[in-house]
Parts: sequence; C-alpha cells; structure tokens
Amino acid sequence: SIVGAEFDARTSDLVGEAARLGTCQYHRSGGTDLPRFATAEGPLEAVALPVQVGGSVVAVLYADTARADSPEEAEWQDMMDALVKHAGRVLEAMTVNQAAALWAPRTGAKRASHGGGERLSVGRE
Repeated sequence: SIVGAEFDARTSDLVGEAARLGTCQYHRSGGTDLPRFATAEGPLEAVALPVQVGGSVVAVLYADTARADSPEEAEWQDMMDALVKHAGRVLEAMTVNQAAALWAPRTGAKRASHGGGERLSVGRE
C-alpha cells in the first residue's frame, strides 16, 4: 500500500535516519528500526531513500518487501534509488522553472509562443 505521512526526522527509525543523514538506509535483518507505519508481517527487507532538491532532503521514499534469503542485493532497491534520484532532478527543475517565471515579469522578460513551445526572452528596453 502507499502511505503519505508527515514524520519527525528526529526519530531513530529508518525514515528518520534517511532524512537526517541524507543517505539511503537499508534494513535487512536487524539494525535500524522500521517506521511505525510498516505493518507487514514477517521478516522484511526495507529501504528509505531521501529525495533531495538542491542538496536538502525534501521527502523520503520508503519501500519494503518480504525478505528473500539471498546474499545478493535486491534489484528493486536499485530501481527505487534510480526513481528517487530522478524525482529529485525533476523537482529541482520544476523549482528553477517556477523561480524563473516569478523573476521574469520584474525584469522585462517577455513570454513568446512559437509553434507549440513557449520561451522567455529577456532584454533591456
């Protein structure tokens, strides 16, 4: 299931550690505690991955699955890592675009629409 929740980054669970340290946190057998919302039964493999924008953690993606007794690292964790890195880049690009849109009217920038695309042109008047 998908859970969206606010959390306290000061907690010592997997999600709190990821938010505080800004690094991926893994739970295999033991180690960092699972968050309260992880309600699955049985042994779990879990990962908490920080989503970063401009070097700051803005969210944490948590995912878990039933533990596989395999010494190899699970491929799903690599996919989650790629997803989080992409999400961070997209959020950063959206933030830059919104900041540019706010800045444009104050500097005399004009919006021009040309054949299906919009662009900003900045010039002195």
